[in-house]
Amino acid sequence: MHGSTSAHHLRESTASQTCQPHALSFGDTPPSQPKTPTQASAPIPTSALSLFFCDARGLQTFVQDTQEWRSVEPCNGCAVVNVGNSLRFLSGRKFRSVVHRVAPYPGETTENRFSCAYFVGLRMDVEFEDEKGEQWKSIDWHMRKYKSYREAGKAA
Repeated sequence: MHGSTSAHHLRESTASQTCQPHALSFGDTPPSQPKTPTQASAPIPTSALSLFFCDARGLQTFVQDTQEWRSVEPCNGCAVVNVGNSLRFLSGRKFRSVVHRVAPYPGETTENRFSCAYFVGLRMDVEFEDEKGEQWKSIDWHMRKYKSYREAGKAA
């Protein structure tokens, strides 16, 4: 798939035969204190689409224009939809992915933070073009990203 992927090709590429098995994740983050330093990682999602269900504050996105983290306020009964790099590249950059993290909310002590995330990805053999024009198979892109996350985690 190329950066100029048409909507027709996008529909073909995200059909059930090209999606990887979906993943469902349940999280329980322990309580935090307002002055606790944030050791949050800041991943760019490699999945095509992620749905996050959480009613506690703490999700943040990085705003490129201002170089600042912005809180995403939870909305009762709603999900946060996060576009991942796979969908960004496959759509010819019509969708935008963002760097995000979970961090203690300023000035608040939180109880345990419970969340549920549902990830939809591409099959590992789906091909797309990144922002530099380089061709990737989904498996190679994911392995490269996970390696960088592991290295960043060791450095923290």
